[in-house]
Amino acid sequence: MKIRGLSIHLEQHGEGNPAIVFLHYWGGTSRTWRRVAAGLQDKFRTVAYDARGWGQSDKTSAGYALNDLADEVLGLVREVGINEYVLVGHSLGGKIAQLAASHRPEGLLGLVLVAPAPPTPLRFPEEMREAQIHAYDKRENVLETIRLLCARMPPPEIVEQIVEDSMSGSQAATLAYPTSSILEDISSEVLEIAVPTLVLAGEFDRLDSIEQHKREVVGRIADARFEIIPRSGHLIPIDEPQELAKHIEKFVSALKQ
Repeated sequence: MKIRGLSIHLEQHGEGNPAIVFLHYWGGTSRTWRRVAAGLQDKFRTVAYDARGWGQSDKTSAGYALNDLADEVLGLVREVGINEYVLVGHSLGGKIAQLAASHRPEGLLGLVLVAPAPPTPLRFPEEMREAQIHAYDKRENVLETIRLLCARMPPPEIVEQIVEDSMSGSQAATLAYPTSSILEDISSEVLEIAVPTLVLAGEFDRLDSIEQHKREVVGRIADARFEIIPRSGHLIPIDEPQELAKHIEKFVSALKQ
């Protein structure tokens, strides 16, 4: 599918309103959501896509600012003919979803933020920043990143998927998060979000703390509630896909009542 001149790969399943549109984390692809979507597609239309620069979507040398990425998902919604939908964004995808929702687009009924990057700038120590810059340089680095982000090592086939997805990014897409996206301040925009919002945190997340989610995300969104996913690290769609699907299903079903 063409979105603003770029070929964007997507996976769609199921039917009905509202649709659930998934935004993956930095280093992920549409495949990150497969086991979550599998638990939802009997009741809802699910749409997951590879953001520009990742997976099977076009690779570009620029266009990775949060505004570009928010415009991309809203353009995708229009192109695939979705009338009512819920955005589900994970990590960086959660920060993109916050910005997209702040535009109050027509048809957006709700927002699910899964271990979201905060709207305020995150400034990590230099050593950690360097580790992020090189997180996806080679297989060994990706494996170390998985150990950091997951509560436990995933099954071998999922590990291989993550390695492949993480190393699929263009240089510009891979560098954008630790060098620029993470530093963008959208805290004033997030105050404009006007739809019910569910913020989900992993019990054992070593990247973004429960306190940070409550302070930086939940505290800025008027109609937000907060829940913790037990036994999960930062990569909730990988650690606890079935549990995550249950939380999303309950939230979306309540919007329809």
